Amino acid sequence: MIDNIRFKVLEREILEHHIKKTHVVDLSTSLNLFTGEESQCPMKGKYFNMDVVLSCQGAYVKGSIHKLTNLLKGGKGHNYNDLSFCSASESIAHLIEAFGLQKTSLTNLELGLNIHISKDPQHFLDYNLLMYDSESHNKDLKFRGKGDYKEFHKTDYSLKIYNKSKQYGIRGNILRVEVKIISKRKLQQLGIFSLEDLQREDIVNRIYSFLWEELQKLTIIDDFTNVQMPPEDKNSLNEYTNPHYWKKLSRDRSYKVRKDRQRKFKALIVKYGLDTTQREILKGVSEKFAEMMDCEASQINKLAA
Repeated sequence: MIDNIRFKVLEREILEHHIKKTHVVDLSTSLNLFTGEESQCPMKGKYFNMDVVLSCQGAYVKGSIHKLTNLLKGGKGHNYNDLSFCSASESIAHLIEAFGLQKTSLTNLELGLNIHISKDPQHFLDYNLLMYDSESHNKDLKFRGKGDYKEFHKTDYSLKIYNKSKQYGIRGNILRVEVKIISKRKLQQLGIFSLEDLQREDIVNRIYSFLWEELQKLTIIDDFTNVQMPPEDKNSLNEYTNPHYWKKLSRDRSYKVRKDRQRKFKALIVKYGLDTTQREILKGVSEKFAEMMDCEASQINKLAA
């Protein structure tokens, strides 16, 4: 659900006055070791896991709502468990009250879901998740040996898929699917302007719809090494699963030719039933989001656990 966010506080002086009055967070500034002078700004502090920064011109808060929720409930600051819409909304309400927030402007946002899959997420990342919009991933990192992820960058956002179970060393095959929006322009296109907007069910549904559309652009295919098929089909699949093939095709051939090859690729996937992994991932994402939006069901599941 809602994870990392960054928002500007549009009334900096009111925020500073509120913090100094309530001591909700300890603010610190830098000290010049040569002159002994203390800088007036920026002032920085930490509210649980959330970074609070008051510069000379403005102020902003950033951090994970998911981790904040766990910390507020006395747990640890992680995001491998489930976070319902209602729990996220409650944490946002807590943040607004704690800092006396009135006017905010959201600039960054992540929405992610943890889904259980039937295979090792590492295998999925290495052999099943191949491309996004016929292009290779921009990042393929290792979390310093604690997990792997692939990230597909666009100008205003990125799509991240990673091995959540390995990252935190927990049992089970947990895959994290996440969209990260880094552009205020894109957020506003989705009708998102302020922190308070994230408490609206229709807004969260809109973010999810955007994530869902992006997931349709992923090339997820089953292993076809031992699948019996004519050599020409095998050769075509070997070409179509190579991002360099599509890069060269875009350079040398027309848009119409590229679209025709994409249709042929999809037809081969369906013909040989190579879409079972893709259907499992999409089904898992759809069901998990529906579960997280059903606050009553989420609470029952939590009590049962």
